[in-house]
This record gives sequence, C-alpha cells and structure tokens, in this order.
Amino acid sequence: MPERSFYCKVAVLLLAAAFFAWNFSVVSGGLLDQSMGYVSDDIWYVCSARNMLREFWGLQPRAFEDGKTCATVLAYGEENYDEALEVLEQSGASYRILKDDYEKFLKFGWEKAFAVLASEETLKEIEKVEEVRVYRGYPYPDYAGIVEYMNFEHPPLVKYVLGLTMLVNDSPLTWRIPSLILGSAILVLAYLTARRIFGEMAGIAAAVFVFTERTVRAMSMVAMLDIYLSFFTILALYFALSRKDLLASALSIGLAGSAKMPGLFLIPGFIVSSSRKHSLKKALPVAVLVPALVYLALSTPVITYLGGVEGWVREVLGALKWHMTPRSGGPPTTDPLGLLLGFNAFPLSFTPPVTASPNFLLNPLVIPLTFIFAPLAVRGVLKGAGTALAWFWSAYLGYVAVYLAGNTTLYSFYAVQFTPIAAVIGGGIIHLINNPEKIVEALKIYREAFTGGAATLGAE
Repeated sequence: MPERSFYCKVAVLLLAAAFFAWNFSVVSGGLLDQSMGYVSDDIWYVCSARNMLREFWGLQPRAFEDGKTCATVLAYGEENYDEALEVLEQSGASYRILKDDYEKFLKFGWEKAFAVLASEETLKEIEKVEEVRVYRGYPYPDYAGIVEYMNFEHPPLVKYVLGLTMLVNDSPLTWRIPSLILGSAILVLAYLTARRIFGEMAGIAAAVFVFTERTVRAMSMVAMLDIYLSFFTILALYFALSRKDLLASALSIGLAGSAKMPGLFLIPGFIVSSSRKHSLKKALPVAVLVPALVYLALSTPVITYLGGVEGWVREVLGALKWHMTPRSGGPPTTDPLGLLLGFNAFPLSFTPPVTASPNFLLNPLVIPLTFIFAPLAVRGVLKGAGTALAWFWSAYLGYVAVYLAGNTTLYSFYAVQFTPIAAVIGGGIIHLINNPEKIVEALKIYREAFTGGAATLGAE
C-alpha cells in the first residue's frame, strides 16, 4: 500500500506538470497574438494592476526589450502630441512605435496617445514636454480611461499579484504565469482532498476530472480573477478537512473573498460543516470575523488611496450593487441551471480556441452523489463528505442568490469556483464502486427516516 501511494503521488505530479505544459503551450503558442496580447476580460485586471502599482506605491513596471523601455505616451492635445513625436525623432537614438492609432482617450481629457519602445533617456526628454505623460510598462490597450481605471468593483488581491509580476517583467506571458501555476495546484489539491475523504484511487479520479475540465483549463490561461478564486476555494476545503482548528480554512476563505467577492459564498458552508466538529458559538465568529479581517487588511492600500474608510465603504456598496445588476449585450450569458450544466460557454479566444465550458456531466453528477453521501455524512459513516458537499452547494447557491437578486447575466466561467469541488465529490464514485454496500446503507438510512416519520404521524 505505501508503494502504491508513492506511485499515485508521482502520477499526480506528472499530471499536474502535463497540465501546466499543455496550457503554457497554448498561451505561448498563439493566445497572445491578439488584441496586443490582452485576452478577454483580463484587459481590466492587468491594466488596473499596473495603475495600482503606480498610484498606490509609486512604482513603475519593468518592460524592457533590447535594452529599451516600453511606454505609453499621452498628450493633452494635438500640438503636445506632435512635440512629443518631434523629441522622439530628434533624440538620435533608435526607437520603435508600437502603436499610434489609439482612437479612445486613454485618460479622460487627454486626446492623443502612442506606445513606443525607446531608451530611458529619450523617455525622460519626452516627459519634459508640456501636457505630456509617460506611463512606463507594457502598452495600454485602446480603451477609454484605461490608465485611470482601478477595478474597485472587485477586491484587490489579484491585482497585487499581477503588480508583482510586472515588477519582474510587464508582459502578457508573465501576467499569466501565476494563473498557470494555480491551475496545476488546483489539480494537486483536488487529489489530496478527495484522497482524504474517499481514498487514493478516488484522489486520482479527482485529478483526472480537473485535468479534463475545460473551464479550469481556460481560466488557467488568462490573467483574470477566477482561477485565484477557485484555488483559494479548494484550499479552504482542504484545510477544513485536514486541520482540527478552523483558522487556516477561514483565512483561505478570506483570501478567496479578497480575490473575488464570491469567495465569501463559502461562509455558510463553513458554518454548516464546522458546527458538527465545534459549537456554533465557536464556529460563527471565526467564519465571519476572520474572512472580514483578511478582506479589510488587504484593502488597506485601497482605503488609503480613497482617503479613508468612508470612501472605501461607498466603493464596496457600489460593487455589491453592480454585482446585483444585469449586464447589457456582450458575450453569451447563462442562468443557474446553465451554470450547473455547462450551457452557453464563454469564449475567451477564437484563435486558438479557448472556451470556458463546464463539464456537462461532472457538476450534475454531484446531485445524485449528494443523495448518497449526505445521509452517510450525517451518520458519521463517511467523514469529510459532508464538508465537501457543504462547500459545493454553498458556492453554487451563492450564484443562485445573485441571480434571484437581479443579476440575470451569469457567465459560464463562474463555475470554475465549484467545479474542482465537483471533481473531489465525483472521485467518490470510485469509493462507491469499491464499497457498494455504502449505497445500500444510504438507502437504509432513508428508509429508517421515512418509516420513523410515518410511525410518528400514525401515533399522532
């Protein structure tokens, strides 16, 4: 048995490495050859990360090529724009215009812009031109107000991570390295979590489910928030199963919520699952206070930038209102049932094709498995299964609540938060195949509950 466990661990690590290599090959082999290297909605998160780096901490991203610096130059008017270009031409140093056909005002009121690769000395000369701004880093895309955008409708954690990558190298591939790593880490965590509940082979099955899951794979290739949310979600579940105390799991929920607000959907599941091991009096404060403190601590730079707590609270309330509001137009949307069944896939890229398309079998499989595992978990026959179920349904029902509250435009990639948990629960099929008596036992529990209830009604 120890030998088999060793080979299973090696197999999972190889699977995770293959997952990383597979996704990396798509990212580096064509995904970045579109829209200046920005893909889908990662435009907003990458640019806000670059803006936070500059505005919060006064830091400039590193974006060099052949000893020169990438920068976006903004001019208040045509005359300033022409003067900046003249300085560039008269510098005597080699340079390359990366983009000069901006149609939008990248900064409101600033009419003209161009992106350039030039020496640092030349950029400093351009900065001397009146009513001209030089923003170092990878060129901004052609979107109105993009150099001022902070993405306050979402929490800041992921933007901090992206900002750190920009201090190393502000480039499309570098932004995506954390996502690629987290995608592979989710696969490993699915194995470890399912293994703890259902056994070694169930863990292998969970890892394979993640490997073949197109939404996890797609979100691992872009610099968006959701793969971070997914990672911290399953990490919180893993800690909930492997630690006697509640703190590590609650901290992970706080990190999930600081990546994207739906991370806080896990709090009800945390309370339900932890109250079986601990009193509600102990579980409730940890479930609420620890994530709130993590969220608050990571929002400190935002609070400082906004001039205090009052401005930050207004932004948070505005974000909550935004999350309850439907979007008009745009990419394909879905509803809670479609989110579960994988309807209306979200296209991130057409060439190469990258689509967030939840497995139409994996998530629905949780429904019958819930009916089998729930009574076993309540009886204490299958420890940990109840926690996994609580985590899955808590996350999924959070999106149902958002839909009912008014945001009828859900996107299929939202499923990436709970799909790895579905992989963990789906791995339980192997456990049932090896232990078919558990199905019989679950049915007996239902029969006892039904006959007991019927007897009580007869007595009345």
